[in-house]
Amino acid sequence: FVRYNCETGRWEKLQSGPPPRYGHSMVWSGDRLVLYGGLNNDGFLGDLWTWAPGTGWVHQGDYDLRFGHSAFWDVEGDRMLVVGGRPGGGDVSAWYDEVTGWRSDVIVEDTILDSADGRAWFDPWSRSLLHLSGTSNDALIVRFWDDYWESLPFSGLQTDLLSGFAVYDQFNRRGLLFGGLDPESGVVSSIIEMEQGCPD
Repeated sequence: FVRYNCETGRWEKLQSGPPPRYGHSMVWSGDRLVLYGGLNNDGFLGDLWTWAPGTGWVHQGDYDLRFGHSAFWDVEGDRMLVVGGRPGGGDVSAWYDEVTGWRSDVIVEDTILDSADGRAWFDPWSRSLLHLSGTSNDALIVRFWDDYWESLPFSGLQTDLLSGFAVYDQFNRRGLLFGGLDPESGVVSSIIEMEQGCPD
């Protein structure tokens, strides 16, 4: 577990962290990191950890196994949003830090979320989420500000790219997709820009 020091231009090792893994999620909540799930040589993971300056890593408990999911911090809702993944991750759920531990509530259930190859991003300004299925030509739109969600066909984008990276540019209100593995032609290096329309 390391951090980059901008003043010295060097990486600093902080401390040993949770067990090794990949396919996990990690978000910044405003005062700490929240790490959840993943996969390692022992199988799927469902452990949740937090890290904060001064306290270091703290194991918060073990929850549903989840790998290949996306996660975002919803500032207004003071909660972590977890999207998709495997096994059994066919949902969008909200995670709340309570005195007795973390509690999760399912917000949306849809079969297109049951995949470790989907890509998603969350717009904190409009509190909206877009999830692109990694197994079909479908997309899921969730608007948390009016509790609306809809699954709809999506065209104009190759949906079977595996392990691509998605990020949301909140200043220009657009989603950016980079790279991935094309099952037929191999690794790709394209960048795809998707502009977001403003809600009414």
